[in-house]
Amino acid sequence: MRLDMTTIRDAAVRIYKRHFGEGAIDGALVDEFIDSSGNEAVKVVIVAKEGQIDTLLGGTLGDAALDLQDELTTAGEERFAYIGYGEAGEIQIEDETEEDDDVSNMTRVPLGRS
Repeated sequence: MRLDMTTIRDAAVRIYKRHFGEGAIDGALVDEFIDSSGNEAVKVVIVAKEGQIDTLLGGTLGDAALDLQDELTTAGEERFAYIGYGEAGEIQIEDETEEDDDVSNMTRVPLGRS
């Protein structure tokens, strides 16, 4: 089963806010892609609020990533979630008509601010 990108984004935002606090997380960008082994996967970029990236990098990223993967798997998602991190203001969101594997092109689901 495959979860839709909005469901994955919402789960990522909720889990990372739980681990790092409302004030640290601006949202998440998600997209489907093919990994280096040729498997379908999901790319998730957690977007920290400006000035908060050190909060993430100094925190429990591993625990949050495992919680996200566990929740997605429990909900039926078969694809592996590759998780990256960036800071608001540093991640450029480009027109979604361009196709490449660059994180800046991950516009299929808009940045979630909840």
